[in-house]
Amino acid sequence: MKKHDEASDPELNIKQLIILSGLGYLATVINYRCKCKRLLRWQKTILLVTILHESALTNVYQVQMSLHRIFDFTYNSLW
Repeated sequence: MKKHDEASDPELNIKQLIILSGLGYLATVINYRCKCKRLLRWQKTILLVTILHESALTNVYQVQMSLHRIFDFTYNSLW
């Protein structure tokens, strides 16, 4: 009897890839534009992205749209 392996779940892999690419995007913007006094806001944003992942949303589209909303909010807050 095979044990369920998370790596064998393609939908979960797609979600993880979206989350990781989102975190990579945030890290790139932090390195490029963010000042020290604004880091706390980005830490909160990364926490929100992590919470999205942990809440196990069933639809990949929902995950993508939620990330876009967070990016739009933080982008507008920073500039």
